Amino acid sequence: MAAISRRTLISRGLLIAAAAAGAALGMTKSVHHKVAVPPPAPPRALVSLLTAQQGLLTGYDAAIASNPANSALLTALKSDVTAHRGAVQAVLEGYPGWRLAQSQPSATPPDTPVAGSTSALAAATKKLAASTASSCSAWPSADSNAVRVVPLLGSISACLNTHVGVLT
Repeated sequence: MAAISRRTLISRGLLIAAAAAGAALGMTKSVHHKVAVPPPAPPRALVSLLTAQQGLLTGYDAAIASNPANSALLTALKSDVTAHRGAVQAVLEGYPGWRLAQSQPSATPPDTPVAGSTSALAAATKKLAASTASSCSAWPSADSNAVRVVPLLGSISACLNTHVGVLT
C-alpha cells in the first residue's frame, strides 16, 4: 500500500473542509427565485389603429370590386393605407409586449370591415383620422418610442384627412 504524502493529505483535507463549509452556508441561506414578469402590453391606441386599418383595407377591396370605374383611384388610396399599416406594425415591433400579444389568442373580436361604398369609406376614414389625431396629441412624451410614434400618427392623420377630401 502506498503512503499518502503530507501535501496530499492537507490539500484533500482543505478541499473537504471547504466543501463542508459551503454546504453548511448553503443550508443557512434562503434562496430567492426571481419571477419572470411579462413585458407590458403595447399601447392600445396603436393596436386599435392597426385593427381599424385592416377593416378599412377590407372596405377598399370591396369598393374596388364593386366600382371598377374608380378602381385606379381607390387602389392608390388603398396603397397609402397599406403603407400606414406597415409603418404601425414596424413601430409596434419596438414594444416588447407586442410579440407576446401576437402569440396569444385575442380576447377582443376584430372590428367589422367597412362597407364597400365610397361614402362608407369616407365616413370610416374620417373617423379614423380623428381618432389618430387625438392619439397623436395625447401621446405620452415619456414613452420611449414617442419620437417615432407621434410623427407617424400625425402624418397618418393628415394623409387620411386628404383621403376624406378625395372620397367625398
